[in-house]
Amino acid sequence: MTPALSEKTSPYDTLVIGAVVMAADGSQSVYTKQHLHPGEEGVFSAGEGGALVDIGVEQIALSVCADFTHASHAQAAARAGARVYASSVLISHEGYTRDAALLQDYASAHSMGVLMANHGGPSGGWACAGRSAFWSPGGSLVVSAAGTGDCLVIARLHQAIWQGEVVG
Repeated sequence: MTPALSEKTSPYDTLVIGAVVMAADGSQSVYTKQHLHPGEEGVFSAGEGGALVDIGVEQIALSVCADFTHASHAQAAARAGARVYASSVLISHEGYTRDAALLQDYASAHSMGVLMANHGGPSGGWACAGRSAFWSPGGSLVVSAAGTGDCLVIARLHQAIWQGEVVG
């Protein structure tokens, strides 16, 4: 029997913002944003986060936008065993310096790599800064996109040293 449209077919009672992870082995997982920006609560509900993602030998904690602005979020990721904190964000030119410094501080304070994937173009009238970046454990900047536009920021651990490149 097919469920009626009014029946719940989702594990959530309301809409959430999240990230879908599709692994090379075909497995899938979902991370749901835990901390909403003012105004988002009118449409969305806070999520429950998600499990660490295994990529090779690295344990990666996910973060969606406002999550990273709560120091307790990065701290919880480190306590859970994350070696990398990956945050998908929409940061403006005006907020970039402050927010990048916060993420760099997490790399230093929690001895984990921190990846910031920032949108590189306009979004709903919002001018994003781009400049996605990766900081190694300890807080050293490994790689950063030059500005806005399409590109891929890659960070890889090779013989215990983080290396990076920008493609595109």
